[in-house]
Amino acid sequence: YSVPMEIYTTMDAKKQEYINTVMESKDKNLWRDDVVQAGIAVTDTNTGAIVAIGAGRNRKGASTFNYATMINNQIGSTAKPLYDYGPAIEYNNISPATPIADEPHSYSNGIGMNNWDGKYFGYTTVRSALVDSRNVPALKTFQSLKNSNIKTFVTNLGLHPQIENGMIFESHSIGGYNGESPLSVAAAYAAFANGGTYIEPYSFTKVVYRETGEEYENTYETKKVMSEATAYLITSMLIDGAVYNTGSS
Repeated sequence: YSVPMEIYTTMDAKKQEYINTVMESKDKNLWRDDVVQAGIAVTDTNTGAIVAIGAGRNRKGASTFNYATMINNQIGSTAKPLYDYGPAIEYNNISPATPIADEPHSYSNGIGMNNWDGKYFGYTTVRSALVDSRNVPALKTFQSLKNSNIKTFVTNLGLHPQIENGMIFESHSIGGYNGESPLSVAAAYAAFANGGTYIEPYSFTKVVYRETGEEYENTYETKKVMSEATAYLITSMLIDGAVYNTGSS
């Protein structure tokens, strides 16, 4: 506000305009009412750049709460590739074809775990368990892992697990923790599509100070956080999830 400068942002104007249109829409098929809030973050998979942000609906004024970057909400089943199947492929050498029993099961403290439909599939594969978002196989996979390996995997992806006495709670297996923002989850998922490389999101490439001509270049680092095989297999299963579940409905 006080120093004359040119800021070169990473915004893609067409994508940002589209996000604005969605957030401002009055279509009842999109938004139930004017109270419902949302946050949207779009990053460039290859570079980590933030290309579009939906900070919230029905917003006016500067410096208001940003639902794309500032919330810390439970992420639900979005957690399953991150906390369960990703580290299990990386550290335990499972595959999408690995069999797993979808059956009555409990957390380690004895509290029962249910699936979203209250049913069990019996023996199924990891691929089918992720595609249909089964809770029991997700928890079983989490429990089969060294907790320290899960912690390493997710923190390398820029996520923020709740840790007590050095351990991540089992509820993280189905996203039961606080929490993440759309931006942190988008950046984590980008690593699957980017061959296992994580890039912390950024919103500008350089700043030029007009009075002096001095330039500040914003550099970013890339970090290999999983093998290309893990990234490929998770991506393959996520594509099936989109085709057979989200895409069909």
